[in-house]
Amino acid sequence: MKKLMSFVGPLMAVTTLGLIEAEAAPDRGPTGNDAGIRGVWYPYRTEQKLPGEGWKIEISENNLAISYTRAVPAKRPADSIDIVRFQVPFAYNAERREHRIVPPKDAMGVTPLAFHLEGDRLIIDDGAVGDGVSLRGEWRRSRPKD
Repeated sequence: MKKLMSFVGPLMAVTTLGLIEAEAAPDRGPTGNDAGIRGVWYPYRTEQKLPGEGWKIEISENNLAISYTRAVPAKRPADSIDIVRFQVPFAYNAERREHRIVPPKDAMGVTPLAFHLEGDRLIIDDGAVGDGVSLRGEWRRSRPKD
């Protein structure tokens, strides 16, 4: 019967024959989506000017990607750009009112991010990427208007 399942959810499985009771997934605590942070975030007001252009933070269920573009060295063609991307798995930790996205210790270039949500705004209280570029500040789900 398990071979006929086309989708397995945490409590039920849907097949072409009907509904079958399935085993519940083990409790791993809140994931990105449960924390309300899943999605794409753009800088709105940051503590410092971010280098380059096109910054965004993409948070999926257990994956964090931070990307931006930067100008290329003068030796390359003038119309070229570099896309810088840091992509790491993460664990979500919440203690009292503090929320943290914690990459593995060996994640090069991304520090743990301490944050809180205020409506549709992601406020990063602490965290950096790359060569210590601070991400502190307010991030929003929509691109800022130029």
